[in-house]
Amino acid sequence: AEARKEGTAAKGEARKEETGRCGEAKETGKAGVRKPDGGLTETEAAEGVRKKRKNPAYFIGGLTCPVLNTVLYMSSLVLFFYQTDYIQGFVEGLGVSNPLTFVAAFVSVQGAVEAAVCTVVSAAAARALTAALKSA
Repeated sequence: AEARKEGTAAKGEARKEETGRCGEAKETGKAGVRKPDGGLTETEAAEGVRKKRKNPAYFIGGLTCPVLNTVLYMSSLVLFFYQTDYIQGFVEGLGVSNPLTFVAAFVSVQGAVEAAVCTVVSAAAARALTAALKSA
């Protein structure tokens, strides 16, 4: 019985402490309650996740442009000009048999290098512009 009283008293103290922290959070304007071990509030944790999600967006955007450019250009080239003598000369020179392998052989290394360089450069430029526009 005595152990039960001690447990109930400890729970009561914990509730008082929690209520005090809630009051502090309301006074400071921060949502959430600071964890007893000094952890983050829910708002601080959410802000951290948002910041970590932002950087990959720059790289995804930077990769999308060269990839879509290449896909659309090569699709148009194959759709409209694949049967011409000029393109058929490339097809024979590359030793391929169908339009899909022609596109893969024609783009290959240059397309991969372009995608990598454009991803890094445009992500850096976008990140710098974001920082500059926030400070202005």
